[in-house]
Amino acid sequence: MLLPLIEKEIKKLLATKIIVPLRYAKWVANLVVVRKKREEIRLCVDFRNLNKCFKKDNYPLPKMEHLLQKVSGAKVMSFLDGFSGFNQIVVHPDDQEKTTFTTTWGNFMYAKMPFGLMNARATFQRAMDITFVGEKDKFVLIYLDDITVYSSSHQNHL
Repeated sequence: MLLPLIEKEIKKLLATKIIVPLRYAKWVANLVVVRKKREEIRLCVDFRNLNKCFKKDNYPLPKMEHLLQKVSGAKVMSFLDGFSGFNQIVVHPDDQEKTTFTTTWGNFMYAKMPFGLMNARATFQRAMDITFVGEKDKFVLIYLDDITVYSSSHQNHL
């Protein structure tokens, strides 16, 4: 029953070019299937061994207390959730092979950053902070792929 769901998810990742096939790999991780609500699944890769080989990037994630202080007094807020957040960041071509995982249909590697890598959160937060450098903390708050736009009035919000 799981195989058709896994195949569907693999095809979706291939179609969006998040993963690409790889014939030979020096480093292969195992695929872990996690059931979500309803009949959906999430494909996770066990990157524990890979993560042991890299230094931790201690780029700070925003603290919730600071975010709440920034929006206190705001009259209007819009909440945006980035679609496939981490998968928007391209993995450097030299490092893509390190993200290889194996399935019944062959080996695949990530062309875009997957969840589960030790520094994925820090890398994505840094990218978002750079992208919104002029707006951040003025009227935009960013926590990974969650974006909050806040204003003192409807007029300002528009």
